[in-house]
Amino acid sequence: MSQQRLYDVAMDNGVEDGRVDRTSASQVARGAGVGTMIIGEIGSLGSRIIATTELVDVASGRSLGQAQAQGEGPEDVFALAENLSSQLRDLLGAPLDQAEAQALEQQLTSSVDAYRAYVRAEELMERNVFLGAQAAFKEATELDPAFALAWFWQGIVLGWSTGNLNEDQADCFRRAEAFRERLPEEIARVMDAALVQVEEGWANSVPLLEEIVKDDPDQLPAHYLIGEAFLHSSVVNDADRAVYHFGRVLELDPGFSLIYEHYTSACIVAGDFERARARFAEWEESQPQIVAPLKAWVDSWEGRFEGLKEHQGSSVGQQLSFSTLSRIMTEDWEGWDEKIDWDRLYEIAEAKDYEALMEEVRASEDWQFNTLAYWRAPFELVIGIGMLNWSPDEAFSESERAEFDETDSGAFILGTSRHRFARIHSLLGETESARKITEGVLVRFPRAPRALYIAAKFAARDGDVTRARALHERLEAILPEVSPTAQQYLSAIAAELALAEGDATEARRLYEEVLRAGGLIADAYAVNSTAGPAWREGLARACAAQGDLEATAGAWRGLVYSGQERGTIPILWISSLYELGAVELELGRLEEGRGHLEHFLSYWGEVNPDLPMVQSAMSLLGQ
Repeated sequence: MSQQRLYDVAMDNGVEDGRVDRTSASQVARGAGVGTMIIGEIGSLGSRIIATTELVDVASGRSLGQAQAQGEGPEDVFALAENLSSQLRDLLGAPLDQAEAQALEQQLTSSVDAYRAYVRAEELMERNVFLGAQAAFKEATELDPAFALAWFWQGIVLGWSTGNLNEDQADCFRRAEAFRERLPEEIARVMDAALVQVEEGWANSVPLLEEIVKDDPDQLPAHYLIGEAFLHSSVVNDADRAVYHFGRVLELDPGFSLIYEHYTSACIVAGDFERARARFAEWEESQPQIVAPLKAWVDSWEGRFEGLKEHQGSSVGQQLSFSTLSRIMTEDWEGWDEKIDWDRLYEIAEAKDYEALMEEVRASEDWQFNTLAYWRAPFELVIGIGMLNWSPDEAFSESERAEFDETDSGAFILGTSRHRFARIHSLLGETESARKITEGVLVRFPRAPRALYIAAKFAARDGDVTRARALHERLEAILPEVSPTAQQYLSAIAAELALAEGDATEARRLYEEVLRAGGLIADAYAVNSTAGPAWREGLARACAAQGDLEATAGAWRGLVYSGQERGTIPILWISSLYELGAVELELGRLEEGRGHLEHFLSYWGEVNPDLPMVQSAMSLLGQ
């Protein structure tokens, strides 16, 4: 019987904190449908530790036998446990096998208190309380700095509280490595892969992890880490394979609720919403507090956003930024910037003071500027703040470039934010600056299909067909090594080349083919934005180049009304309101056209009045 099941039954029966002791054991055992139970106590006599256990028939309350073991002190706790286990197995007629005996002989820690903290951390991890689990694992390693298994799991859980591979995780895995002899042998191999993951990137850990799960198909942490790689990597992301490996974790431990959100999100980006919903029925009884926001998460991808606000305070809601997403998708902008000190931000931007910016971030519990400003703030401030920690490509040495080429950091959120700045520069007519940014992203992420596509797109739009073709060839060369979505990006680059060379018909055909293939959100988790809107914009440009206004309007409409696809591409989405409005006016649909132009101006009309697109919209509206 799992600890999670006993905890749930105890809570259902009114047991405070869900902890089972002698006063509640029989009640909980009956509620859980258990036939026999073990109860016991531990005490001391001088320096000696004495542990007594009793095997009890739950239905009758009859004792089936007793076991007792003694030890000289805390250092004997594992030998004491092995002695008790052997006696109990004899009572049950199930003698200890060799593998189980070896497991009990592994002295994972010499500290009883450290082990208790570790068990508490495991319980919290099972209940998806990852910040609490992180604190408990940390306590275990503080009590026993040589507790390698606690270091390993602390590193795993840190990934949930930080969101990306980082040095804190690496430090945990290195400390586990320092006491490798105290790790179970199978975990030691997984720890090697975990260390590769944080030091060399997601993609580079995959071969070792695949070897591990081939040798041991039931190795839970290995399936977990390989699922992480396929979900997060901007190079080898593969939603279907992430779903498979997270599914194996759940087969091995259905109560491992730490990955419920990741399994659900992997199903979403794989386009299999029903598979995610099928799991909810399994989880709802034991983890309703997790399932409710996950249902809201799936609903939001199908255009129902009401649940985001309702569950924004949940652990899942905070992890997935429900508060920010709810504002964006429902266009609820009331009071969005009430906690932003605009004067201070302008000072920081002018002084180019990145540390001061980080202080502002740390000082606020609800600092909305990072995401929401792309939608509502003046471009000069967005660029001024957002580019403070950006290094142009020429700032990197050859050795640094080589390192970028060999690793896969996974933190493509940096690339996505830079691509937004590139779009802003493009709207301002600053093509050279826009291209420099996209090339800089490519230096940092040279094997990421999204980075190759965006750089090629900006090059082709600037008439640099040679550069765009070189990037097409680069992606084609690595196609077998990278994400399945790479084939669509390759076709999209080909479409941009056709458009640049005057073949709008071929460009349209290619973009229509890309969009028909699906997978418009397949790499959304890996790169923090969806590919669909950029492909829809490409189709709109191709249709416009053909002179097909109806098809152009249809493509822009597909972008404007693309549901949650649009939630991560603010610059492209807002500008598409203008594009659709202008085309509709040209088609004589005056009411629809004016409505979209006014919608566009509600975002940028006041904050970016000198933007050429804003001035054009006002002219079209006769303002």
